[in-house]
Amino acid sequence: MLVTNTPFKLNIIVISLLMSQQVLAETSITQQEDNLGYTVITATRNPEQNLTLPNSVTIVDREQIESLSSNATSLGEILAKTVPGMATSSQSMSNYSQTIRGRKIQVLIDGVPQSGSLRGSSRDLVNISPDMVERVEILRGPTGIYGQGAAGGVINIITRRASSEALAFTTKVSTHAQSENFSKSASADIFQQISAASEDTSYIASAKYASTGLFYDAEGDAIPVSPHGQGGVSDSEDYDLYGKIVHYLDDNQSVELSVITSRLAQENNYHTVNGQYGKDKATQGDGPEKNAIGQENENWSVNSKYHHDDLMGSQLTLQAYAQGSKATNKYNTKNKAQSVTDSDKLGLRLTVNTEFESFVNGSVFWGSDLAQEKAGQYMTDGRLWSPNLEQQTISPFANVRLQLTDNWILRFGARYDLFDLDIDTFQVNFGKNKGDTVTGGDLSYSATTYNAGLTYLISDTHSVYVSYSEGFSLPDVGRILRDGGAGSVALLNPEPIRVKNYEIGSKSQWQNIDANIAVFYNTSDLGLRFVGDANDTNFSPKREPEKIYGIELALNYNISNDWNTGGTFSWQEGKSDSKDNGDYDDYLTGERIPPTKITAFISNQTSENWYNQLDVLYSGNRDKFADNNAAADVDPSDKVKRQYAEGKVESFTVVDFVSRYQMPVGQVTFSVANLFNHDYYTAESQFRNRDAQYAKGIGRVFGLAYSLDW
Repeated sequence: MLVTNTPFKLNIIVISLLMSQQVLAETSITQQEDNLGYTVITATRNPEQNLTLPNSVTIVDREQIESLSSNATSLGEILAKTVPGMATSSQSMSNYSQTIRGRKIQVLIDGVPQSGSLRGSSRDLVNISPDMVERVEILRGPTGIYGQGAAGGVINIITRRASSEALAFTTKVSTHAQSENFSKSASADIFQQISAASEDTSYIASAKYASTGLFYDAEGDAIPVSPHGQGGVSDSEDYDLYGKIVHYLDDNQSVELSVITSRLAQENNYHTVNGQYGKDKATQGDGPEKNAIGQENENWSVNSKYHHDDLMGSQLTLQAYAQGSKATNKYNTKNKAQSVTDSDKLGLRLTVNTEFESFVNGSVFWGSDLAQEKAGQYMTDGRLWSPNLEQQTISPFANVRLQLTDNWILRFGARYDLFDLDIDTFQVNFGKNKGDTVTGGDLSYSATTYNAGLTYLISDTHSVYVSYSEGFSLPDVGRILRDGGAGSVALLNPEPIRVKNYEIGSKSQWQNIDANIAVFYNTSDLGLRFVGDANDTNFSPKREPEKIYGIELALNYNISNDWNTGGTFSWQEGKSDSKDNGDYDDYLTGERIPPTKITAFISNQTSENWYNQLDVLYSGNRDKFADNNAAADVDPSDKVKRQYAEGKVESFTVVDFVSRYQMPVGQVTFSVANLFNHDYYTAESQFRNRDAQYAKGIGRVFGLAYSLDW
């Protein structure tokens, strides 16, 4: 691990071992049947009803996770089918291009950050099995409430809690296979959970093992095990362990300790046969990649919390955590080496909510975060690809909620993040600047983010809001420096990518219909993109003004007691001012802006014991770079060569089916992913514009599972 035994680390570990506490007052959360009725914690780090918030919030509950996970390769694919404004899944380990509103997301597990800010691996959505997740809260749009990384939004994965029973077990076994090559595509999963509860203490522990076979496209050809060069899910083994204990000291106090660890590993059994972008797909060849080892993702976290519900009239939560991840990446043929990205984090969060009735009813939510992160990227042969980085952060914040009248709610607040970044002197080992020395040093910089929102409660079931929010992400310092992008740390511009977001929206729940709509516009004066040839790996960083705008809709309609339908619609566009003259002439690339996305479902409780659901995902067209002066295409009519991530994206539609039957003992689930065996390229395979990564999407997959609560 990269983190050393600094006093800061020792203090955090001592606190972590001494405390074990409650998840941000989650015990008070009562889940109702609709998103509007949910009490959510992610938007403000304090329990609030969704209807009163001036934010776009999506909640994916346990029932949705169970239905969709039967046909999903990861949690990222489940979210792509449920969250407006979120890009489609890459069907791999990586969520690199799975943006929300065209910007980076911050992924948390029970409030513990998974995303790396200095040299991230973008594998945050494979760090936990969906079987261990109670619900996911997604705050769409930038926010500073958790600090850096949430320029596009926050995904907070909330783990399962013990049932109220004295002792309960859940066992689940499942298998998946494709008709094209049943034996090689066959997968097997086993999941075991145990939970117990007494008067003042609850426990839960679970373990999962999954062995996944090869993936085949609709034509029956094997898809590369690393379809986009950032790790895959096929031909892999996945190990997940999770445990949580909650103890209630009295009616007001609770402590909690939880531990999560996971490892997703691919053996080096196959190699990629390059395709030709726009003409021939990339395929999989038998035999290993030369000089390489398998790709894998390792992750662990320890999370401890203490909560007091009435400390001198305030609610207090103190959280301490440690988290680490290590990602082994693909073999780089140009660098003749294979890299490993390593990151470790320590953190301490203090949050206090104080209610008041002076002049006007309201509350103030305040506190501070301390964080330390160490990161680096090195080769398996010992050579460094990026320098070792260490960053300390201190971040005080305060947010005010004012109940102006019975109908009007005003919120405003600010957060200040102060960073101290230490970078070692580093010799560039690869690329055009190989042999150059990047002089290390210390840098201090800061970011202040503000938010304000006004909600009008039209009724108990309908609200409208207008809001302004800011969020930021740090530029990928390790990636900039690894190619000699700055001759010394003193020349590096680490100023955060600060995003300003303007939004209006409506949340409604009528008799049988839930409807949500949001229109947004966000800007950043100092965005970041990497420019280079599509089939290269050494890109030049460019920082320039950006703007992104769009509309998001979500609808749920209860047709009857037995029938339910709904879906989402997302459209967004983004441009940059590359000449810095006020004219936003250049479109943002496909790794930032996804095509129009439409999702839909229809479900039927066919009988008391039998449930069926059909899900549809449509991803549209996007082609903005045929005449771009900076950009190449396979189409002879194009005037120029497209660069990385400027590929033409064509539409596709995928339909999934799941059927559950409750037996006298246990439940059987039958599923079919890509029901009509649609032949398509994923959006990421298309926009990447790379011969080696022009891989098709997964064809039809059959699944069968049996679960038993006992």
